[in-house]
Amino acid sequence: MVMNRAIAKTCTSNVWDDCERERNNRTRSNIVLKDKKAISKYKGRNRAREEFITILVDDCLITSKTEIKCDYLLLDERNKVARLIELKGAHYNHGVNQIKNTMKIIGNELKAMGYRKFLGKIACSRSPHIKDSDYKKLKEKIYDECKVHIDIRGNNVYEEELS
Repeated sequence: MVMNRAIAKTCTSNVWDDCERERNNRTRSNIVLKDKKAISKYKGRNRAREEFITILVDDCLITSKTEIKCDYLLLDERNKVARLIELKGAHYNHGVNQIKNTMKIIGNELKAMGYRKFLGKIACSRSPHIKDSDYKKLKEKIYDECKVHIDIRGNNVYEEELS
């Protein structure tokens, strides 16, 4: 997974492998991602024990202090799905921008590696109401701009079944 020159400008690592977490445990049944700065966490249940690669984005894959970026990438190798994960406090709008900017920085590289589906997952203390028109417009805008399907969950936990 060697990075292209555009990514290398914002990353100190020459290969994505340097930022992989749980390298020896890619098929674990529960994937839990936490951030030191936020109380939120992501939980993925991997009942089929498929292979998932966890990449630390913030301060590893993308080290630039001037760029906003999400916290993690969770890569589903078999289905070629990339989850961009952001762990927030209360400001999910900022989390959406972090995911969007991360996609702008590494999206072409992910596509070159064969990833075709991009999901933005945000865990925060409060989430918008699912029928809120501003939330719907935000999701549509982000999809139009960078082809990422955004989903936000409150109560500081984003839980999902992985398949």
